[in-house]
Amino acid sequence: MFYLTDHRVTLKGRVSQVSFANPHVMLTIETAKSGTWQAEWTNVESLARQGVQQETVKTGDFLEIEGSPSRNPESRVVSALSEIRRPADGWRWVHPDVRTIE
Repeated sequence: MFYLTDHRVTLKGRVSQVSFANPHVMLTIETAKSGTWQAEWTNVESLARQGVQQETVKTGDFLEIEGSPSRNPESRVVSALSEIRRPADGWRWVHPDVRTIE
């Protein structure tokens, strides 16, 4: 594994680039204090099955992304995403393996 599965971080910032392609959809995020980060999402087919299309996340969107940090902190990558939220309109994506118990 290239990321720390036993650690979770929340990345907050504006999308500056979306690469909607396999093997993983990549989001480039500009944070207010920590600079530029990459969020490695899942593959295009899995997202399509969950209703996520290329137009779902756009440049300029403010997102809150939960995932696991890279083992190399200098790489500035968050992977194994569990949740993405867009507070502006309440849109939310949750990894299908993540369950909420209420």
